Amino acid sequence: MPSETLRMENWEHLKELQLADPTYNQPGHIDILLGVEVYNEVIQPGLVKGDSGSPIALKTHLGWILSGKVRVSEGAKRLQPHVSLHLNVELNTMLRKFWELETGEIETDKLTAEEKRAEELYEKTTTRDRDGRYIVGLTLRNDPPVLPQNSREIALGRWKSTENRLMRRPELMKEYNRVLEEYVTLNHMEKIETQDDNETKNVQSVYLTHHAVIKEERETSKLRVVFNASCKGTNGVSLNDELLIGPPILEELRTVILRWRIHKIAFIADVEKMYRQIKVKKEHTDYQRIMWRSDPNKPIEEYRLLTVTFGTSCAPYLAIKTLRQTAIDEGSSYPKAKQVILRDFYMDDLLTGTHTDTEAIEMREHITKILSAGGFKLQKWCSNSEKFMKEISKNQKVNETHTIDILNKEKVKTLGVTWSIKDDHLSLPKQNMIAEERPMNMTKRHVLSEIASLFDPMGWIAPSIVLAKIFMQKLWSSGVDWDQSIPEELQQEWLQYKRELPALQDISLNRWINTKQNESHLELHGFADASASAYAAVIYSRVIQKDGEVNVSLLTAKTKVAPLKPVSLPRLELCAATLLSKHLKQVAEILQVEPKNIFAWSDSQVTLAWIHGDPMRWKPFVKNRVLDIIEKFDSGHWFYVNTKSNPADPASRGIMPEKLKDLEIWWQGPDLLKEKKVKLEKGKPLDTSLEKRKEIITAVITQEHENKENLTLMQKFSSLDKLNEALPSQHVLKSPKNWSSPKKLKTYAMDDN
Repeated sequence: MPSETLRMENWEHLKELQLADPTYNQPGHIDILLGVEVYNEVIQPGLVKGDSGSPIALKTHLGWILSGKVRVSEGAKRLQPHVSLHLNVELNTMLRKFWELETGEIETDKLTAEEKRAEELYEKTTTRDRDGRYIVGLTLRNDPPVLPQNSREIALGRWKSTENRLMRRPELMKEYNRVLEEYVTLNHMEKIETQDDNETKNVQSVYLTHHAVIKEERETSKLRVVFNASCKGTNGVSLNDELLIGPPILEELRTVILRWRIHKIAFIADVEKMYRQIKVKKEHTDYQRIMWRSDPNKPIEEYRLLTVTFGTSCAPYLAIKTLRQTAIDEGSSYPKAKQVILRDFYMDDLLTGTHTDTEAIEMREHITKILSAGGFKLQKWCSNSEKFMKEISKNQKVNETHTIDILNKEKVKTLGVTWSIKDDHLSLPKQNMIAEERPMNMTKRHVLSEIASLFDPMGWIAPSIVLAKIFMQKLWSSGVDWDQSIPEELQQEWLQYKRELPALQDISLNRWINTKQNESHLELHGFADASASAYAAVIYSRVIQKDGEVNVSLLTAKTKVAPLKPVSLPRLELCAATLLSKHLKQVAEILQVEPKNIFAWSDSQVTLAWIHGDPMRWKPFVKNRVLDIIEKFDSGHWFYVNTKSNPADPASRGIMPEKLKDLEIWWQGPDLLKEKKVKLEKGKPLDTSLEKRKEIITAVITQEHENKENLTLMQKFSSLDKLNEALPSQHVLKSPKNWSSPKKLKTYAMDDN
C-alpha cells in the first residue's frame, strides 16, 4: 500500500484490466500480509507493460496487481516505488470460524479433476529400468506446458548471490559442494556438456534456483540443498504453477501413531534419500536444470537433476505413490509386509511393529526385500527389542533416545513425537513459543502467532491447549486491533500461562497399550463433555488380559471452543457427543475394533435422552446431530457417567499445565474403566420436552352425504372454532350425526431452530 496518495493517470494499458485493488492509489489499512509462498500461489501467467515510467500489471487469481514507480499527488515530481496487492480478507471473520459450531459437512473421498489427471499421468507414464528402479514423469498441467521465461538468467543471478553468502562461511560452502558433488557421484545429476547443450538449444528447459537449509537437530547431514521450483520467470510463471500436486495419499500422523501403539515390539526406520531413488523420465529432466560450480575460480556450469526433486510441488505425491506402487508390484510374496508399507509409512518414516521378536525380525527382512526391488533402502533402524537390534549392523543404529524425524516435511502439518526407547515412552517436544520474557509490544498478532506454534497432534495435552484456544477467543472479543497492545489484564493472563508451559515437557505416556495377540480383549471408551467455554471428546483403550488384568491408556482427544453467540449447555453437550462419535469411529477403524466393543459416555442426561429418543421429535439442531451420532453408533452404545468420573470434563473447562501433569483421571482414565467389569449405566429415564417440536393435532372430518351450504362456509375458514366465531349464535355448526368420527393426525410444526 502507498504511504501517501498517488496520482492516477490515464494509462491506456490498464483501462481494460480488472484490478485486485481499485483504490491502489490511496493509503489504507493492511488486511493481511501474504508470505512469499502464498504470493507464488496467486500469480498467474500474464504481464502487461506500458510506456516508460508507468506501472507494470501482473495477473493474479485476485485480479491484476500493479508495481513500478509512479508520481505522488499534488503535482510533486518525485517518483515513488509502488506495489499494489490488496486482498480484502477480514481476518476477524477467518478467526471467528475457529469456534463456529460444526455443520455436519459430508466427507468425501472423490478426487477432483486435477487429482484424477495426476493419477492418470502417473499410470500412463511410469516405467521401470533394468534394475527395477521406477521412472516417473512430472505431473504437467498442460500439454505443451506453460513454462517460466528467462529462468536461466534468473538462476544465474541467484546462484551468484548464494555463492557470495556461502563464501563468507567456508565450512558451509564445503558442505554445500559436498552435497551437490554427491548428486553427481550417485548419478542423481549430470553435467550438460557443450555438445549436449547445442543439441538441446531448441528444447524447452527450466532452470531452478537453489539454496541451503540447515537443520541442526538432524543426526545425518545438517545441510540440505533445496531447489526452488516456485521461482517465477519474467512471464510470472513458475515450474510449480505447471505441476499438479496429486491427491492426498499420505496417511495422517495420528493414524500411524495410533496403529503403532498396539505393537509390543516396535521398530522404526526411514528411507534413505527417498526422492532421489526415483528417476524422472529423460524428456522432463530439462525442466530441472541448475547452475552451479564448486570453485569460484572456475566457470559456472549447467546440470540436469535426474531424479524426483525436493522443491517441486509434485515431489511428495510422486515419492509416496511410488513407494506404495513398489508394495503393490513386489509384495505378493509377503502380504503382511505389503500391508505395512501401504499403511505404516508417514512420508519416508516407517513406524510399525509386531507382537514378538521373531516376527519383527522377519517383518524387517520382508519389508527390506520388497522396497529394495524398487531401489529403496531403509536406514536408521531402531527398536525396543534387543534381539531385533542385534540383527542390524552398527552403522544403521541411532541413539538410545531417538526423535522421529517427521518435523517440517512437505505437504503435511508440522508434527513430531519423541520416543524414549529404553522405557518405551512417548512425549512431546519442547513447545517452540515457550519464553518467559515479556515482549516490548504484546499485540494480538504476536500472541496469536505464539498460540499457532503450540503443538499437540494427538490431543494428549488438550486440557491445557484448550486454554490457549479460549484465550484466542478472548482476544477477539476484546476488540483490539491486530497490531495494538492487548489490555494489561490479558497480558498478565497470557504470561502466566506461558510460565507454566515448561511443565508439559515432563509429561510422557506409555507407547504400548498392552495389546497381545490372541491373549487380550480390546475395548474403546470415549467420553464427551461441555462447558460454557468449550466442548471436548477423549478416547481411551481398555485392554483386558486373560488373567483379568485391566490396562487403560489415553489414546487421543479433541477440543473445540464454544461459539460467542450464546448456545445452551444441553446443545453444547450434544455437540460434544457429535464430536466424540466422529472421532470414536475413526479410531475404531484405525485399530479395527468391533462395534460391540465400543462405548460412548456422557454426563448429560438430556443429551442421552435425545440420543435414545426418536430423532424426528426434536428441532432441526438436535435432530440433525442425533441422526449423525446414531448413524455412526446406535443409541445402544451410549451410557451415563457422573461428572466427577468424566475425564472429558477438564478438557472442556481447561487446566493449567502445572495441574495437568498430575491429573490422574486424565492420564489413567476414570476408575470405572479399571474394574474387571465395567458397570454400564443408561442413567435415569428422562422424558425431556427440551428441543421438542410443537405437536399439532389435526381433525380430519369425512361426510357421507354432501351438505353444500356447510361445506362452502367451511372452505372459507381454517378451523371450526373460527367459523363459529364468525357466525351468529343461532347458526353455530355442530357435527351432524351422519358425519363420521373425526380422525386425529399428529404432526410436527416446522421449526428453523
